[in-house]
Order: sequence, then C-alpha cells, then structure tokens
Amino acid sequence: MHDRDGGKFLPLDPDSLPPNGRSSGRGTAQRHSHGCPSKPYPIAAAQTKNRQYVRMIRNVYCGSGCSELNAAMQYFYHSLILRECAPQVSREILNIAICEMHHLELLGQLLCSMGSEPKFFASRCSPHGMQNVWWSAKPGGIVYAGELGPALQADVQLKTGIIENYRRITREISDPGIVQLAERILLDEEDHLRIFTALLQRFCG
Repeated sequence: MHDRDGGKFLPLDPDSLPPNGRSSGRGTAQRHSHGCPSKPYPIAAAQTKNRQYVRMIRNVYCGSGCSELNAAMQYFYHSLILRECAPQVSREILNIAICEMHHLELLGQLLCSMGSEPKFFASRCSPHGMQNVWWSAKPGGIVYAGELGPALQADVQLKTGIIENYRRITREISDPGIVQLAERILLDEEDHLRIFTALLQRFCG
C-alpha cells in the first residue's frame, strides 16, 4: 500500500503530529506489508472442532457488533473521509484498517481449520434457537462519522469492544491453537487502542 507520493504507509507516532494532523514525518516502528507489528503470528489452526468455539470466532470475525470485518470497513471509511482534512491521521487509520484485514484473514483460516466455511455470517440466539445473521454495512453496524472527533470516538468504542471479545475468547476457550492466535491478535488490538486514544486526546481533547 502506497500514498500519493509513492511512499509506503507507515505507522505514525501520534504525539509527533501537530494539532492539524499534518506532518511530513514518518514513524519508525517496524511493520509488515499488511500494516501490523512485525512480531510473528502463530499458525491459524484449531486443535478441536467445537461448535461453540466456531460461534465465538464468527462473532469476532464478522458479527454485527464489534468484529474484525466491521472494524476494517469502518476504519477504511474514516480514512477516506479524513484524507483531506487530516491526511496523516487518515493514513494511520488506514494502517490499522489494513491490519484488521490481516486479522480477518487469520480468523478465516481458523474457521476453515474447524471445518467451517469463512462466510460472512454470525450466529445469535433467537426465540426459535440459533439464527445465522449475514454481515451488513448498514448504519448502526458501521459508524459513518464525517468529522475527526466523532470518527475517532467511534473507532475507540469499536476497538474497545473488539478487545473484550478477544479477552473473552482467551478466558472461555481451552483450545491452545485458538487461544495463542487470539492472544497474539490482542497485542495488535491493544496497540491500536493506544493509537486511537492518543489521536483523540491530541486532536480532540
């Protein structure tokens, strides 16, 4: 992924940006081409095929609430909307969106290892039992904020929910393959939350 000047999108230090979000500086933290920190990920493979585990993974994969698919699309939208008014902040949000897509890929591989197709639906309880709900980009699931403050606030809220989903997975799932992957992704998510929070405090505090 490259910017308009032909350079790679690199992570920024939020504290190095001036109040208008414009800077020619580049971050120095090492990242893979998918925008995530360079610490390796474990193989995305479960050791068991458990239906409850599949439902929990699907919830963070593409659920209608705090899921990786929602995050990737919401952050991508905000990166586009903010590109003119705060281009460096936009670029940082895009880095995070790219990382969420990598998480989405890993979770899809995990579902495949459990014998479940990586289709974009999650399960929820209904009066008639478990019901499959297909992913949608409708407002409510995705926050289409058009200004910097509301966008960052929505992104912090979504990221906080995703972190809780991964923490629940590490608490309630006993499959080592799933837990190890969730713990590694959780490191990224906590890093993202620090970035979003710093951006929010610096430009909107």
